[in-house]
Amino acid sequence: MSGVRVVRGPDWDWGDQDGGEGFVGTVVWQEEGSGKATVQWDTANRHSYCCGYGGKYDLRVLDTAPAGVQHEGWSCNWCPVSPITGTLWRCVHCPRYSLCSQCYHSGKHCLEHQFQRLDTPDSHRPNSVRVGSRMVARRVESQGIFTGAAVMRGADWRWEDQDGGIGCQGKVSAIEGWEKTSFRSVAHVMWAHSQVLNLYCIGHNGMVDLQCVKPASGGLYYPEHLPVLGEESSDMNEGELRTGDTVRVELDPGEFKSAQEGHGGWEDFMAEYIGCDGVVQAIHYSGDVVVRYKNGVSLEVNGQCLSKVEGNSFQCGDAVRVSDDMTLVHQLQDGHGEWADDIALSLGQVGRVMKVKANGDIRVAVNGSRWILNPKCLSPAPGETPIEERTGELHVDLAVRIQTLSLSEAGCPDLVVVAAAGGDLDTLTKYLRYHPEHVDTVYEGKTAVHTAAMEGYLPIIKLLISHRANLNKKNEGELTALQLCVIVNSAEGAKLLVGGGADPNVGDDRGITPLARAAALGYLEVVKLLLDHHRTNPNKQDCQGSTPLHRAIVNHQLQTMIALLNAGADPTIPNHSLHNCMHRAAALGFLAGVEELMKWHPDLINKAKKDGFTPLHMAAVSGHTDIVSLLLSHPSCEVNVDDTDGLTSLHLAAHGGETAMLERLVGYGADLNCATREGNTALHFTLARKNMAAPSPLSPHILEVKKELDQLCGQDILQPEVVVGVFLVREGAKVHAANRLGLHPLTLQPPDVVQLFTRYSTAVDSRPPFHGTLRQKVGPFADICPKTPHKQLKVVETSSSSTISSTPPTASLPPTSPLPTSPPLPSSSSSLPPMTPVPTSTSGVDRSVNEYTSQVRCSPTGKTSTHMPNWQLLVPLTLLEEVVNIIKLCPVCLKNKADVTRGACRKDHHRLCRVCAARSSSVCVLCSSVVLRAPE
Repeated sequence: MSGVRVVRGPDWDWGDQDGGEGFVGTVVWQEEGSGKATVQWDTANRHSYCCGYGGKYDLRVLDTAPAGVQHEGWSCNWCPVSPITGTLWRCVHCPRYSLCSQCYHSGKHCLEHQFQRLDTPDSHRPNSVRVGSRMVARRVESQGIFTGAAVMRGADWRWEDQDGGIGCQGKVSAIEGWEKTSFRSVAHVMWAHSQVLNLYCIGHNGMVDLQCVKPASGGLYYPEHLPVLGEESSDMNEGELRTGDTVRVELDPGEFKSAQEGHGGWEDFMAEYIGCDGVVQAIHYSGDVVVRYKNGVSLEVNGQCLSKVEGNSFQCGDAVRVSDDMTLVHQLQDGHGEWADDIALSLGQVGRVMKVKANGDIRVAVNGSRWILNPKCLSPAPGETPIEERTGELHVDLAVRIQTLSLSEAGCPDLVVVAAAGGDLDTLTKYLRYHPEHVDTVYEGKTAVHTAAMEGYLPIIKLLISHRANLNKKNEGELTALQLCVIVNSAEGAKLLVGGGADPNVGDDRGITPLARAAALGYLEVVKLLLDHHRTNPNKQDCQGSTPLHRAIVNHQLQTMIALLNAGADPTIPNHSLHNCMHRAAALGFLAGVEELMKWHPDLINKAKKDGFTPLHMAAVSGHTDIVSLLLSHPSCEVNVDDTDGLTSLHLAAHGGETAMLERLVGYGADLNCATREGNTALHFTLARKNMAAPSPLSPHILEVKKELDQLCGQDILQPEVVVGVFLVREGAKVHAANRLGLHPLTLQPPDVVQLFTRYSTAVDSRPPFHGTLRQKVGPFADICPKTPHKQLKVVETSSSSTISSTPPTASLPPTSPLPTSPPLPSSSSSLPPMTPVPTSTSGVDRSVNEYTSQVRCSPTGKTSTHMPNWQLLVPLTLLEEVVNIIKLCPVCLKNKADVTRGACRKDHHRLCRVCAARSSSVCVLCSSVVLRAPE
């Protein structure tokens, strides 16, 4: 399609016609079915290229926004872009988490997570393209006509001497869209001669008015993750599921549970089906899949969690073909023989299966080398012959080598490796007796100690150590023998190597140490063995800045994580993305890991990154409600902490359309009217959404509002964002809060919605608010966190009144901070005699009950409240109980004496005064938000 911005593609063979890798051009003409496209490069060159012609694809699509592609109803979860224009990127691991192209290519969200690429608005999940992790993907800097570039008139110039004449230059001040027909398709240029700002096409309607004199950077991009111009969508349908397909869930329990939110729900027994094969029974339009397992159980599973099982069963001697997708193979090799650069020479080649290992990995002889490969990297190649067999270069079998070799010969040092690979201890012992200098001989990229470690031949390892083999030498995959022992989970082999002098801190080509690899794989015995060695550094960082503790957390390995913490691992160390271990655990939904870190390092709970994101932000933006609840159960966790842009967790939940998360934060007392730097509140973000998650049992209070609105307006008439907005208004959100542009949340809403919100904003709700009530519940950290100290109170009976006196506790405690004073409330009934004043004290909590009750019943703004708001936290609940019990006060108004002949609250039957007992919707301070009843 004309107007799309492109870069060089997989079959590029045209030198620097484009200006060099990363330079951008615009498709100005493409005849359908021709297989060719004409590109106007920003550097002024204009040529025709293949986009399917002759089976060649010269170009990749960088941005389709200039051609008018946009995804209505989809917003970026990282930046304020809505709707997303160009390519939409959806996270496979995090439900309803999407990024725009700018955020995706700039490395936002978790780099280890895979994404699905949606190129057009109708690319539903089955037709989307799943790309690999960005962690190991190559990035290139885009260059051309971007903000800051120096430009002059170009090929499609038609504006006379608006630029000052031929050869005159200007500077691009901004890139924008043209109305609502194209996006990022026009450039604002300030011309040097006149200092006049004008607008010019760089893709709009397939026209390019400018050419680049001095290019500017357009940011980095992942070339292998971009679509190929002209490539048929058959590769998109390669992973499409159909009824009858065999599928399998290959996520860890935490990721599986998180992905199920809003997609069939979660039950704990579902974890038992991870790794089990099932058959697809039905596929819903939403992408959810009904899978039936062998025991007859059927589960509704998020389609993004399923991998198709091809059913390949390889045996020794089978001909197989290695995948030609380097990114995929690189990713699949992690933990399955690992990646080596020379594997790239075998991609797409036919080899033969030499051995099927117990863990399912395949040893393949291909292209003159032998590799241990993940079976997912292979496909059957029946009838094809490996090239080495066709040329007669097949390696001689071990038994033949041994039979034909004279041990006294000096010309066959590779026998050391061959004998070690075959586990032939006798032959190896005899050979090394004659030729000990060959102990470190390299054959096919590895030494004998590498082979013995990988196969777990302990006697051979001992023999090689006794002959002073170099234990720290790396094979062609940059792995030491100790690394190989960790990969095969051989604790005994690792013990021999470490005891023999192997350095436990030597990393692979990515800097991953044996300890980090063992921690990530969950090999607890190996981790403990390595940590017991005095030379092991538990905080060694790899090339990504990740420590072994980071690696354990990413893979949800709780036991190895605890072992590392016990050994002194530091969870405060940030990786290169500035994530400490608490940030990673919160972002990935590792509930047990977060709880463990909160016990070890509670100071990390509010630790912010450079951008101001705390663990609470990370959990909120990733949709992990259980993590948010756990964090906020700790008294030190700040629910309203904001980042450098003024965004709180509530803003992120509202912007991301996470209904359950939003309700949870409201329950924990999040400030509903807190504004960002731009002045936007949670209500602004909520009503701006177009794909807010529908209320569910996970958000019961919002679901209750929906049922009420359905009765008022009709079943399912109102959009979910309106329902959520009404919930926020009922809890105290202001509908007329204007942002910096002067826009309030209702500015763009239709009249009927405005009328609805006006009604709810002015109505007096008799029901107690939900806001802040979850904070009053005892959390898992109540027993280990310091509580607010206060003096013990006792009653001293006098002839005239009951006086409160103070008795210091046995341990010396700091004085209680003075409470803010507010005028006492007027008496709830003029007919009741005033309460006898109690003598006051000038410090601590030795004050009159009247003073306490006036403070307790007054909100921080000085306005009285008829419900139970956050101001209850101003006074410890135990102190309120003492005051109520001693003076026999009514626990609702805290002014009048309780009447034993009148009503009592429902929960703990606290006695009320006559006035409060006559009401139908009062709230007992001591029982949270319990509705009281009138006497029978």
